[in-house]
Amino acid sequence: MNAAAISTIGTNAADLQGQQKLKEACDGVEGLFLRILLKEGMQGMLENAEGHSGSALGYALEQTADEIARDSDTGIADNIYAQLSANL
Repeated sequence: MNAAAISTIGTNAADLQGQQKLKEACDGVEGLFLRILLKEGMQGMLENAEGHSGSALGYALEQTADEIARDSDTGIADNIYAQLSANL
């Protein structure tokens, strides 16, 4: 194996790592967006909940948003990834 081939292998591994990090970041943005969307939609319930139940409801909404982002195909993360990866 020559030096150029070894260099290409290293570059490909770095590219794959960068693509994976970008995908994870896009998934995180999708989760954050859904979290904000759910919280805003449920704001009335959060304001009317008293004490710990409001905190618990807020936490449950965050977990639900993360689960939706992870398990469903909203396409938000995919669209962000497609836009950003075109610049890599």
